[in-house]
Amino acid sequence: MYNGFLISGLRGDYDDSTYRDAYELWLNEIAFMLRPMVTSPADLEFQSGTTGHNLVWDGSNWSPASYNVTVNSTAAATGAWDGSPVVYSLDDLEQGTWIVTITLVDSLGETVSDTVVVTVTQASLFGNLDNNMLILIAAAALFRIILAVICSKQKSGTTKNAKPRPRKKKK
Repeated sequence: MYNGFLISGLRGDYDDSTYRDAYELWLNEIAFMLRPMVTSPADLEFQSGTTGHNLVWDGSNWSPASYNVTVNSTAAATGAWDGSPVVYSLDDLEQGTWIVTITLVDSLGETVSDTVVVTVTQASLFGNLDNNMLILIAAAALFRIILAVICSKQKSGTTKNAKPRPRKKKK
């Protein structure tokens, strides 16, 4: 697959580079078709103070070169990319919303980028219990307290509008 019309129409080296323009155009088309690709991890949300949260990008290219990770447009990690998945740890992020972007570069300078939104929420006092579970636990505890108060009042005979039971006399 190539752009035969443009390639056959360019016979010279009009830009005074090393190669004929037709060859340069052909190389650019091949580089475009073989540019890097990356899978996008899902956006992520977790509580601050928890660990083990990573973003994993799986990139592919015939000639990988490097990667660059930015967090809110600030360089966070960079390195050589050999085609294996790139793993970036999120454990050090504080509460807030973070835009994490990776850019993969191949040896021809072609790039691909992916962005993931990471939301770090405030740590819960009760570990990983969500609000609905906390409400359910509080409601159960309140019900138990009310039930205990009612039972203790009935045993002592101090319930409202209740006549005390007569005591049996000892023989």
